[in-house]
Amino acid sequence: MNQQPNFYNTLKNILEQEENVLEMFFIFRDKTIKRAQLSNDTSEMLLEMFLGILQNTINEDTEYKSINEFDENSRENEYVYFKNDNIYEGISFLVEYWEQLDNIDPANALEDNIFGLLFKIGISDNYILLYQQCYAMSFLGKGKFKSLFVEGGVFEQVNQDILNISPKIDFVIDKDFFLILNQSPLEIQYGYKEVILKEAQNIIDTISAINFVENLNILQENLNPTNAKKLRKTDEKVLKMLENRFEEVKSFVENHTKLKGNLKFNENNKIEITSKKEMKFFIKLLTNDYLHSLLTNEDFDSSSKRKL
Repeated sequence: MNQQPNFYNTLKNILEQEENVLEMFFIFRDKTIKRAQLSNDTSEMLLEMFLGILQNTINEDTEYKSINEFDENSRENEYVYFKNDNIYEGISFLVEYWEQLDNIDPANALEDNIFGLLFKIGISDNYILLYQQCYAMSFLGKGKFKSLFVEGGVFEQVNQDILNISPKIDFVIDKDFFLILNQSPLEIQYGYKEVILKEAQNIIDTISAINFVENLNILQENLNPTNAKKLRKTDEKVLKMLENRFEEVKSFVENHTKLKGNLKFNENNKIEITSKKEMKFFIKLLTNDYLHSLLTNEDFDSSSKRKL
């Protein structure tokens, strides 16, 4: 990546401001937005809660990966991001709201079809946006439920609609980068799962065209998001070698500590994948995860730095 963001520095700049302000906005399913009018006490309560969450989540040891490295192997304190000048179109409207929030009309009530919440934290031109996905459990409508609360040991009916705000942040947005703290809304609510699956399918089609695998049925049948995220990291140099220098790849496999017992070549001199276990090793071959240390003369799985 050309530029590694440092969200910790961005956050520090926000935290060091003396008088931060929090504003809340409703995001609707049609991607429109309205301002939620908060009391001063509520705004201060939410500000304290979210700044505390950010302090506990992002620190000087936090690591970031480009969205192109999106996989299931994220470790604690490691998150993926988009650069805002190359944002996925499904969430681009959130970035576009960055400079428009001063001119947003207020909401008169807790309206239907609220899809997400956007929180603006900061002062003047120094601020960040936090996004939180809304779910059915986020709302307690007085017309849908009979909600009760206890006062002095007696249950009383709640006569207002209630919005539950979770102590959870899904996305952090600043003027240059879009940080993903929770990948689930991106994949499910914003359709990124389909993008991942399509990219992985394109790689399978390329493998089929090069024709160095006897059959791709197991790979095709197991094209789920987990395997697709791994496949989309396929190294183009490895594909070119499989197309033009197949014997070198074959020699590498047959002499490798781990691969020689887990990938086979059939009588047609093609890789034969007959199980999910072999598929796993094949994907790691494509992503160039099997490396050799010249220093220690040992083979490693680079995805985990695990000695083989």
